[in-house]
Amino acid sequence: MSYDRVMPKFEREVIGSVLYGPSHRIQCCVVHYRNHKNQLKWYGDLRFYTYSVKKVKFYASPKGITFTQEISKGLVNVVNALPDEMPILKEGEQTIIEKFQRYPTLWVAIGLVNIAGETKIDIREWIKVDNRGYEGFTTKGIRFSYDRRFELSTMLMGAFNKMYDMEQKMKGLDKDD
Repeated sequence: MSYDRVMPKFEREVIGSVLYGPSHRIQCCVVHYRNHKNQLKWYGDLRFYTYSVKKVKFYASPKGITFTQEISKGLVNVVNALPDEMPILKEGEQTIIEKFQRYPTLWVAIGLVNIAGETKIDIREWIKVDNRGYEGFTTKGIRFSYDRRFELSTMLMGAFNKMYDMEQKMKGLDKDD
């Protein structure tokens, strides 16, 4: 069976969405695409969207993070292990709970941050660039209210399950060829 019958060149499938007021939402998707070798690949995408009143639709902002199936499972485990009682952090304090390596110099870090007196879950890229001497967070990431951690966990688990199902489907197609 041909891979072309399975999926087009690029497709975005929404797993879940959480509203943050009337003009903002965080959406979790699984993106399927074909790489330069025409191989089917996929990744998860957790992104902040802003509503445009002029155009009457939501627009993706650069605020967000992409992740693999393995990273999504790790993030779910960390979020599910968070205590029911919200940890008290000092204003501006940021802690890293765990980092998941994506590339040799790039990790996806999950931690907690206190902004304006509220503790939030922070999922952000963390890099180590030897030639510039920088090691730390990038601007690519997303903060999620601690109170809504179960919704975050549900979306990340949905993305993991979707990527797992796609992997199993592709293994079945490889056997048919």
